Amino acid sequence: MDNTSNNCKPEFMRNAAPDDIRPGLERISELCFRLGDPQDELRIIHITGTNGKGSTGAFITSILEKSGYRVGWFSSPAVRDEWECIRVYDMDDGYLYADSTEYADVESDKKLTDDEIFCKCMDEVESACVEMVSEGYEEPSIFEKQTALMYYYFYKKRVDVVVVEVGMGGRGDATNINKTCLAAVFTSVSVDHERFLGDTIPDIINEKSGIIKKNCSVIVSDGGRIDTSLKLSAGSDDKQDSALIVYNAVKKHADEIGADVHPVDMGSVRVIRLLPGDTAFAYEDRKYELIASGIYQVYNACLAIKTIETLIDKYGSFFGRINYDNIQNGLRSVSLPARLEIIKRDPFVIFDGAHNPDAVKLLGESMKRLFPDSDIYAVMGVYADKDYKTMVDIAAGFCDELCAIRADGDRALDPGVLTGLWMSKGRKAYAAGSVYEAVSRYTDMIRNSKNKGVILVFGSLSLRRSYLASVDRKW
Repeated sequence: MDNTSNNCKPEFMRNAAPDDIRPGLERISELCFRLGDPQDELRIIHITGTNGKGSTGAFITSILEKSGYRVGWFSSPAVRDEWECIRVYDMDDGYLYADSTEYADVESDKKLTDDEIFCKCMDEVESACVEMVSEGYEEPSIFEKQTALMYYYFYKKRVDVVVVEVGMGGRGDATNINKTCLAAVFTSVSVDHERFLGDTIPDIINEKSGIIKKNCSVIVSDGGRIDTSLKLSAGSDDKQDSALIVYNAVKKHADEIGADVHPVDMGSVRVIRLLPGDTAFAYEDRKYELIASGIYQVYNACLAIKTIETLIDKYGSFFGRINYDNIQNGLRSVSLPARLEIIKRDPFVIFDGAHNPDAVKLLGESMKRLFPDSDIYAVMGVYADKDYKTMVDIAAGFCDELCAIRADGDRALDPGVLTGLWMSKGRKAYAAGSVYEAVSRYTDMIRNSKNKGVILVFGSLSLRRSYLASVDRKW
């Protein structure tokens, strides 16, 4: 795996104009045009949705890598460091371009290292941005620059396939400047980013369906329910109705554009085992295993399986080398940060990036199944523009206590608001100055108690970074 070491960080990535969310393709189109439109030279699997994009992309990427392909993966936001969102996975030497010459130094004709290629691409993106501004164009946002760098770097690295996660929405997202794609994958869809995408499922689907291209394959859940042998929480019927609405809306858009739809038969999925770090399920009469935890990861894995199977059927000459063992090995190899991630044991400290009501609902279903006999101590920090009231209502259904903290950034909600909402339900709530302080408080409480306890940190991906910055992590 190629993972750039961040040896190059030009000023334009740090000092760009404030990265307010600015949907639209004008700036990114001009920037990529100046780079030779690299996105149009790539085989792209495009992923959109509200929750599960990163996990689904990770599963697809891992399967392709285990099958011997060189894969570029773009996923945001970064969880560990700012450049982890742009990565090349290359177990062997790739497939299609295994014997090709990579980006070489034109003066010395020397093959460059991965870091040198990355830095050279970054320099060229920076130069193109400077030219744009000097000619009167609006400066691209940081995300637009990252997106252009991603496409340009993957082109120069001669990857076989690119797995791209939409930043927000789809139609006006910076990633959506590709003319074609192999597949458009839809993970679960719910209401989020209302200011930009609309406040109804049809409005949101209209935006997200913008990634569908003529003749591409569209992968989406058929709206069926996974058999978990578990009584689902209140509201799950509404969630299932929502999934069916999503399927019908996506199919309508795909039919209008001329894309083929491949629904995932969720009714054929059966969860066999669901333990911390050990999940087994059957899909279409075949058994699969994950080290990723949570019922929702079964859903995401099935989307990935269906995507790969569809590509094999449609592009057998290129993807025909993938077999069941590759798929199983790929799924089993994925460990995801801040997705029901076990940071510590005794007591369990778990981080999850759930930051909207649907994600918290799915998180609760998994926690009930994973830790049925344990008290759940929640550490929560969230942004003020999220539906935090509904998130608290849902969390109160499976968490016993709450310690509120402030998420990173100017958009963070005052922890006092969360504690006030929690205590209004007659429940214990506290506020802490940091994630580390909150986790330490509950760790001591659980160790001094006779009851089993689990510490669950959720509400924002930024909480993981804050915690790990405060401690030396020991595996």
